Amino acid sequence: MKKVEQILKEVNTKTQEKVDWTRAWSQTYPILKEYPKQIDVKEYEEKVQNLLIDLMEKYKYTKLDAMLVLKDILYHVWKDKK
Repeated sequence: MKKVEQILKEVNTKTQEKVDWTRAWSQTYPILKEYPKQIDVKEYEEKVQNLLIDLMEKYKYTKLDAMLVLKDILYHVWKDKK
């Protein structure tokens, strides 16, 4: 785990923005490549966008901070339900 943490420290934001994370992760999780053909993505984008806006307005978070908080909440919901 320490090795992963070290790598993350060394990778800067510009490098991360160049990576197609969906493509990279779809190698391990094929659903990431398949779901856009199966679901109404716009419907979920709108719901997620509303949650982001709510966090930014209520807590004065930046767009990035709101996304990170929402992502972390989703992770904890997933982890706690296992």
